[in-house]
Amino acid sequence: RGGPQEDGRRAGTENVPGILAMLAAWQHREANASPVAIRQRECWRDAFLGAMAAELRGIEWIGGSAPRLWNTASVLMPSPADCRRRWVAALDRAGVAASTGSACSSGQEKPSETLLAMGVDPSQTDRMIRFSAGWETTEADWLELLNSVRKAAGFLQQPARVGESALKE
Repeated sequence: RGGPQEDGRRAGTENVPGILAMLAAWQHREANASPVAIRQRECWRDAFLGAMAAELRGIEWIGGSAPRLWNTASVLMPSPADCRRRWVAALDRAGVAASTGSACSSGQEKPSETLLAMGVDPSQTDRMIRFSAGWETTEADWLELLNSVRKAAGFLQQPARVGESALKE
C-alpha cells in the first residue's frame, strides 16, 4: 500500500538509478557469460572433482552425470566419525568456507529434502559438502581449493591427542 501522494497505489518512488545499475550489470554479465566461458568453468570444476575423487576414497559427486550449474559442486565426502562437522572444521582450518547444504537450509539438522529426492540415502546426507564458485573464480582458485581439501584430509588423518580433538572446533 502506498502513501497519500500516490492515492494509496504505490509505497514510494522507484529507485531508477539502482534499477539502471542492475540492468547494466546484468547486461555486462550476459555479454561475458558465453557458452565457451561457461564450458571452461565447468571443466575447471570437473577437474577439481576428478582430482578429489582420485585422491580421496569414498567421495561421491552428487548429480555428476546430470546437467547442473557450472559454479557448484556437491560432494559426499569420505566418512570419518561425525563427518559433517569434522570436514567443515578441517576445511575451515585449511582456509576454506564450505557449506553442508544450500544457503536456504542453513542451520537445519534434518536431511536435505533435495538430496533425498535425488535418491541419496538418508544415512549418507551428513557427508555432503557444497563448494561454490563465483564468476571471477579462476582455474588457479580451483587448484588452491584442491590443495586446501588435501590439507583438510591431512588434518582429519591426524590422531587425536588424549583428552582433546585433533581438530579444535
